[in-house]
Amino acid sequence: MLKIQTNEISFNIKDYVHLIMGSKKIGKSTLFSEIGRIEYGLDKTLCISMGDEDGHQVLKGLPYVNPKNWDEFHEFIHDMVTHPENYPFEIVSIDTIDVMVDMAVDKILKEHLIKYKEPCKSINDAFGGYGRGKEAVCRLISNEIELIKQSKYGLFLIGHNKVKPQEDKDGIKFLQLTSNLESQYYNTFAYKAAIICNIDVEQNIGDAILDSTGKTRKAGKLQNSERYMYFRSDGYVDAGSRFRNIPNRVPFTDDPKIAAQNYINAVKEGIKDADEFSGNDEDFAKLAKKADEVKEEKAKKAAVANIKADEEEQRSALFEKFKELLMSANTKQKNEAVNLVKELGYSTKDLETKSSIEELNQLISILKQDNFVS
Repeated sequence: MLKIQTNEISFNIKDYVHLIMGSKKIGKSTLFSEIGRIEYGLDKTLCISMGDEDGHQVLKGLPYVNPKNWDEFHEFIHDMVTHPENYPFEIVSIDTIDVMVDMAVDKILKEHLIKYKEPCKSINDAFGGYGRGKEAVCRLISNEIELIKQSKYGLFLIGHNKVKPQEDKDGIKFLQLTSNLESQYYNTFAYKAAIICNIDVEQNIGDAILDSTGKTRKAGKLQNSERYMYFRSDGYVDAGSRFRNIPNRVPFTDDPKIAAQNYINAVKEGIKDADEFSGNDEDFAKLAKKADEVKEEKAKKAAVANIKADEEEQRSALFEKFKELLMSANTKQKNEAVNLVKELGYSTKDLETKSSIEELNQLISILKQDNFVS
């Protein structure tokens, strides 16, 4: 029976998934590292630098890990979530989601090759086509994000933006600064995020000089430019938040510390409004600490559940291996295996549901013996 619960607003920014988009070299990785430095300390801030991404290289003291393919990435995430005592981090970034998608696509193409014994032309053709390949990519990504969400770590997703032509339901065309990813992939990340921050550069151009016919004789000069972090869409910049009254935008200053503080303040403003909070900074900090304790406790339970799930998956695989070997075993091997099963006190049915990993390995060892006496 499902239990009805009452939601409470978390006052810790790491309880929310953040998606930060911006153009190349604008300072996305730096923004993340400074948010971590201010809120938790740089030593508690981890950059997962995907593939050939190297945004971490200019960030002195920032801990990072550099998975080169999906299997390395998944193995690291799984271990980090299952054994949090080995990882002292508070927040992690996936930098970038562009490369994460590429890795996931490669993984699905390899799975297609294993299943069908032949390569497919593109992800669109994988698993029989009709979008099944892309759906598999999205599931792979979604599962990994959910794994991190149930852990103690806050998650920041880092990606690139791009101006794209769009068309609304009435056929009206317009330009939008949004993710550079295909919409199906982008939505996989966007639907998971409570905060979508899009960094835009606004350029102020001086008046152009026109000739007597009204044609441009000399283009206007760039007077200055201003950078903003958008948390709400304005029709051109694609952004959004689940917090109703988060600021529409805040300055993305040249000073990364100020920019990071602007980001933190904006998110906290949204949290305060959602909770109708009227206390001071000290009260906010106490509530954030309480939220962190709740998240830590949930993460411990999730870690135990993950360990049990791993053990069950391993046990199930060993039992299938045992059945496979039993089919080709000689009489003496079968008799030895049956005798061990009896010693362990299992019926055939119990062996499938109650045997341990160690016991199954013992049985497999008997069936693997080089003994050809029948």
